[in-house]
Amino acid sequence: MENLLEELEKQEPEKTDGLQFDFSEAETDSGGGTEDIFSQFDNGGFFGDEDEQDEDNPGKNEKEARQDFYKAAARQYVATFDAVVPKLASLYSRGPSENYKFSQEDREEYETVTAAFFESIEWHPDPKAMFLGFTGMLCVVIYLKAADDKKRIEAERRATEAAKKWKTAKTEEERAQANFEMKEASQHTGKTLRQRFSIDNDGFYERSVTGKYLKKEDRTEKPTPEVRELIRKYEFFADGTPRSQGQINAAIRAELYGEE
Repeated sequence: MENLLEELEKQEPEKTDGLQFDFSEAETDSGGGTEDIFSQFDNGGFFGDEDEQDEDNPGKNEKEARQDFYKAAARQYVATFDAVVPKLASLYSRGPSENYKFSQEDREEYETVTAAFFESIEWHPDPKAMFLGFTGMLCVVIYLKAADDKKRIEAERRATEAAKKWKTAKTEEERAQANFEMKEASQHTGKTLRQRFSIDNDGFYERSVTGKYLKKEDRTEKPTPEVRELIRKYEFFADGTPRSQGQINAAIRAELYGEE
């Protein structure tokens, strides 16, 4: 038995020698050793997760987060700007506020410039402050609009009263005073007064209120019964001689607006 055990011990190294590996000789196609083989698994090369890769580069994540923050702040700022400024412009011009809003292209360009500016000075806008500021500015705009409407309505009332005085004036002095009051009040009504009153065969004005000649298909406004009566009244002189259109316009303006 002892001889048998000794024989097995002698054979054991021979059986295991063929199973031994020397990894130091294993090389990749690039000629590297074992470190090159297993380095392919580093940083999630095969089995890693992308989130783990981001965690390995916190500087990049911080930069992207900062840029996203400034982009969001820029969008908020530009939206506030585009809501308030057109209303102020409309208040000044009396035109619709939509005429003064950014186009989509202008809006995107301004957002890009604003985000870059915020980032360059490292400014951190406070959303609460921006909201309160916008609300305050909107209240101011509404108040100014209401004040302007009040002045306009009052001016229209004075112009109407002056026109009545002009029509009932018995002396030249009263007529001149009423004419002055009417012109002064009309400057604050914000309305454009029609200067030309020519009509076509269908009874539509041939020109816009600003005097622009209109094609037939664009004519949509007809004179009021009062103006139509004035057109008939001043179509001829007292002796039956036809008036020119310029003379008719002047006579109607004198009747309506007190022009001399």
